[in-house]
Amino acid sequence: MKHEQPLKGNPNQITVNQHVLPRSAIARFAKGAGLVEVQRLAGSAPFKLKPDDELFCARRAWDQGSETFRTHETEQAYAGLADKIVAGHVNGLSPAMDEIVSAFYSLWRHRQAARLQPISDARLNLEEAERTLDKHAEEVIESKGGLFIRGDTVPSRFMTGLTMMRAIDWHVSTLRGSHWGIVRSEYAHFLVPDGPGEICAVPLCPTICLCKDMPDVIVTAPQVGEMNRQLLERSASYYFGDELDRCPILRRTIPWEE
Repeated sequence: MKHEQPLKGNPNQITVNQHVLPRSAIARFAKGAGLVEVQRLAGSAPFKLKPDDELFCARRAWDQGSETFRTHETEQAYAGLADKIVAGHVNGLSPAMDEIVSAFYSLWRHRQAARLQPISDARLNLEEAERTLDKHAEEVIESKGGLFIRGDTVPSRFMTGLTMMRAIDWHVSTLRGSHWGIVRSEYAHFLVPDGPGEICAVPLCPTICLCKDMPDVIVTAPQVGEMNRQLLERSASYYFGDELDRCPILRRTIPWEE
């Protein structure tokens, strides 16, 4: 589905490239040059990209309110927690921290769903409006988190945003009371799928992955390989990491315990 272009020069600062996984989360996997290594499922050799590359983005699939006002707090809370875990200041999650991870996981999962399957425009049974908004007025409304109707039609991105936020709220409620373990690796690295699917795991940095219903534990390279296999199976088109040759992927299932 082709996205709608903002006004020339984008005076209302509408976000066109909408990150599915926030840029700050991708950047934790970047090497010294600020690049992550990416592998397309349908490609051959891996390649390197900056975290702000449009490959990691949907193209204005949801509205500006869903991009900023209704998700900023979730992104910021997770970023702060992730920094503390990486720095070694947090070695186990409290119930409040668990809720932060659950909200972030749900955001990532349903942004990916919205990217892959945006909702079409919605036609309403309305009488024709006495006046119509020009594009600038529409963008001002959207930039402030509002919604508008064009004649009898609600644009696709508002329908996608409403559906996405409803799904996130529902998913967060189902995860209430869940505990996320801090799973660490001493050598092998975790890869990151383009979306988590139904697997409740959030790779946080190359050697740390947050996993629902897991203890705080250090895992072996074969165990990382099995986790990476499961993460890879959820990818729709690509996955990435800091150095993919350090991200083992087992091609068969192995027991978790050795």
